Amino acid sequence: MNDETQTPSADELRKQGNFEEAIPVYEEAYRNSPSSYSLRWLIYCHRKLGNLDKATEISQFALKKYPEDSYIKSEFAWVSYDRDFRAARESDDFNAFVQVANQVIAIDPENKLINKVIGTAVMTAGKKQKNVNWSTVARFAVLVDPDSLSDTKRKSEDGKFYMSEKEQWYVISSKAFLELESFEKAIEVAQAGLHHFSNQIDLTRTIGLAQFAIGDIEASAKTLRPLLTHPRKQWYIFGDLAEVESKLGNKKEAYRLYSQALLAGKEDQFKVSILENFAALAIEMKKLDEADLAITFSKVIRENQGWPIRASLTELESQLDEVYKESGSSRKTLPTTQKELAKTCRRIWEEAVTEDVEFKRGKVGNVFPDSPFTFIYPDDGSERVYAKVKDLPRDCQTQGVLVEFVPEKSFDHKKKRESVRTTRVRRAN
Repeated sequence: MNDETQTPSADELRKQGNFEEAIPVYEEAYRNSPSSYSLRWLIYCHRKLGNLDKATEISQFALKKYPEDSYIKSEFAWVSYDRDFRAARESDDFNAFVQVANQVIAIDPENKLINKVIGTAVMTAGKKQKNVNWSTVARFAVLVDPDSLSDTKRKSEDGKFYMSEKEQWYVISSKAFLELESFEKAIEVAQAGLHHFSNQIDLTRTIGLAQFAIGDIEASAKTLRPLLTHPRKQWYIFGDLAEVESKLGNKKEAYRLYSQALLAGKEDQFKVSILENFAALAIEMKKLDEADLAITFSKVIRENQGWPIRASLTELESQLDEVYKESGSSRKTLPTTQKELAKTCRRIWEEAVTEDVEFKRGKVGNVFPDSPFTFIYPDDGSERVYAKVKDLPRDCQTQGVLVEFVPEKSFDHKKKRESVRTTRVRRAN
């Protein structure tokens, strides 16, 4: 007679959710005929009732008696998950959280469900850390089978939709391998992700950055250029592509793209790396005053944030001084406050974005008080161009005003297709 036939009433009680009534029946069954089966379900019932200390005590006893029993290991792992991992998850101590995660997984390393739940939780928490430990993120990522994750978008409490579990796994995993300089692995994971999520910009960006890192610059440019018209493009895409174009020798295009990135970026502290790249390129192009502004601005941002001045920035400044000396000129007096430097730099970047760009002429369409956008109707009869009212100069925010503008490729979210818009508008003479 097997264990399952010895405790039919206990099993029925358990299946009905009557865990408290099932416990003494399983205990009696174990006393009459000791088996791992009875202990397994005793652990389960105590866990379901929230008796986690008792469940832990029985688990430890059961593992000593049946150290190779996979069901006992699994039950003990879930007890540890409920008792230790859930609490650690609420803690602000990420290192302690990871330590508990390792302990729970070590109980039953072959438990795919435990690995999935804990692996995704550590990945998500790790990505949110100020200084991300990408090695830890990657280590837990490989515990998860992405095909076991849902590809249905999730919904937040405020009704907004965001990445599915599967999409998030591909984005974070490929990013981790990129940061760890496992570039081929990063490309492999990102490409696998694009098979499921073909328009995922973060995965495409990861591939482009990895291609750049391994020296395949042409492939990187081919990957990143289309992202300029992606509906979810962010300001840093301009910076990514600027570095690629610069490497290809397209200095003027790179200079323009860096300027676009710096104009589109939000808080100043996020611009310091791009400012440094912009300054290095400006020195190459003998735009010394522009380089000086970028270096000074970057230093002031760092000082105000309490960050150290990077050695590369100091070396760049020394290089600028040498070039100034060789040219027989000297550095100009610049603003000293971050606000004034930002204002001065913005004028430089706006000039760079429109330099050598051919402007079209047209008239501003209807401008309604309650509408954030309008259209510009080109004089040549071509399709009207979308424009945000706030991007128009104040003296152009009236219907019928003749303006000059530069059309830019964009994406129409409503019609879900590429379109044209402009953010560069000036009153026509």
